[in-house]
Amino acid sequence: MTDPIVAALWVDLLGKLAGPAAHAVNNALNNVAINLAVLQSRPSATAYVERADDYLTEATRLTQAVLALARPVPIPVEPASVLHQVVRVLEASGRRIEVVQEHLKAMATGIDGGAVRLVLAAALADGTASHVSVVEGGREIRVQSGVLRDDVADAARRAGIGLRVEPGQVTFTFSGAQESA
Repeated sequence: MTDPIVAALWVDLLGKLAGPAAHAVNNALNNVAINLAVLQSRPSATAYVERADDYLTEATRLTQAVLALARPVPIPVEPASVLHQVVRVLEASGRRIEVVQEHLKAMATGIDGGAVRLVLAAALADGTASHVSVVEGGREIRVQSGVLRDDVADAARRAGIGLRVEPGQVTFTFSGAQESA
């Protein structure tokens, strides 16, 4: 069961994450509509068809990313997978975040998935973080230039997430992480 404080913090952060992504989805869908309107008025419009398909693909990708953030996170949770969901939404709103994963085998932890999602999203949402290292398949995640609000840091500690805040880096350690099946 997700800690009520974690749930409340997540709802607040979700609004900050989803707002820019929702605008990007809206823009992509408007572009599809415009291109389709042009198609209806011109007999030879192959370029417009291709462009409409590109916008539709982008709208679908953005919608899937936003929806993934709105779903409950199962336990056990793979912190690296949650990180990739958050990065996908942030990149949809124009952010560029480099994720370097040292080991390909994913690790899962029994820590509350809502808390994992909250801390990773919060560390990236401030707009300054652009590089993330995933160590040991997600047992440890380091966010360069990430910042963490005190209430989110408290929620992380309550959930059992190890937290180390240093100048220029926030490091999360997910105890009990084991290789995923």
